[in-house]
Amino acid sequence: MAEGIVDVDEDRIHGVKTYAASFGVKNAARISFILFLIALIMGIILFLKTVLSYVFLISFIYIWIYITYQSYRLITSKKEDMK
Repeated sequence: MAEGIVDVDEDRIHGVKTYAASFGVKNAARISFILFLIALIMGIILFLKTVLSYVFLISFIYIWIYITYQSYRLITSKKEDMK
């Protein structure tokens, strides 16, 4: 979803239906951030309910932090900085 923010103007010109083109850049960034939060909760539940090792948990949290940080940057940046 977040990848649609970069080329939202081209998507609108060519009639491509992305979340960013349909609902706006800020809303697409917010929805993306919320989905990352849901992914964190689901990943932790998966770890607690199955026999996954700590290698999964550590790598999952590391990747989640990086992706969530990038998503947060999209939410807090100005529209012209998103390109």
